[in-house]
Amino acid sequence: MDSRLIVNTLMSMGVTPNTANFAPPKTMDRVFAENAAAEIGVPLWLHPTGSLNTDFVVETVNTWTGATTELKEHFKSRAIWSGDGGSVGLGNVYLDDELSRLCEQGAYSECAHRFCAFNKREIVARAYRKKNVQIHFEESIGQLLQSYSKSQPSRAPYYFLMLNDQRRHLDHHYESIHVRRFDFKLPFFDRRLIELVSALPTRQFNHHRMYDKLFHRIGGSLTATAWQTYPGHVPCPIPAPKGLAYQWGGNFYSQKERKKQRRINAMKSLSFAISPPSKQPIFKRPYIAIASIATLLGLSDHSYLYLCVKPEY
Repeated sequence: MDSRLIVNTLMSMGVTPNTANFAPPKTMDRVFAENAAAEIGVPLWLHPTGSLNTDFVVETVNTWTGATTELKEHFKSRAIWSGDGGSVGLGNVYLDDELSRLCEQGAYSECAHRFCAFNKREIVARAYRKKNVQIHFEESIGQLLQSYSKSQPSRAPYYFLMLNDQRRHLDHHYESIHVRRFDFKLPFFDRRLIELVSALPTRQFNHHRMYDKLFHRIGGSLTATAWQTYPGHVPCPIPAPKGLAYQWGGNFYSQKERKKQRRINAMKSLSFAISPPSKQPIFKRPYIAIASIATLLGLSDHSYLYLCVKPEY
């Protein structure tokens, strides 16, 4: 929805963008992009395989710009329009009405617990040196929710995501932009849009309700073909063709690709485990090292540990 809205808006302004999709074949993401591009009338480049690697975004951009004559000759600004921030900032993904209700009642601890349970955010306690990590984790979230509740309590969970998750969403890109050599144009992070959304009742945005209404209000080529929706959110009224992999269905990437990604993440977490520790270590490095080696040997799958150590990596 995010990329399609940006492309449709640019077209309404008389700008025809070059677009790209890097999803694997036979996925909703890729097929829907092809259908939308044909309907809207924009050129679309498709990644040959959609396979993963250590820096998939850089590889994709370089392959795309190198394969597209117009971009190869005129892509001097190295700026790409991106839909980052749309699902959280406008679609309220990770939120629901119950979270808003709990904050309105001042039940911040309960809200923090539900937020973690609702989004399946559970600490891998064995990887940390400190005891009762999950309790401390939820207590910290509850304190933040309370601090964000002063002006509009029901908006506290939204502010929590915007000021923590989304604030760091593109950290890796901008910390390595001197290597990547391209930038993003990010309309969903525009201060004016965020101010407008923040001033409106949050329940209207939960589950992509307002986003869906905006889509249908614009209509035309924007809603002429099917689009992907999050589980439990407002569904797309156009049925999807059978046999296409769903982005949140666990079968988006092939077994071979998933195995390769597990190895990449395990190598990263192992590299972290054997690197010199910080002055105040947070993680149990021996446990992370053993679990990473077990993953590399195919004995178990602890590749998720990379997500734990990533902020310190």
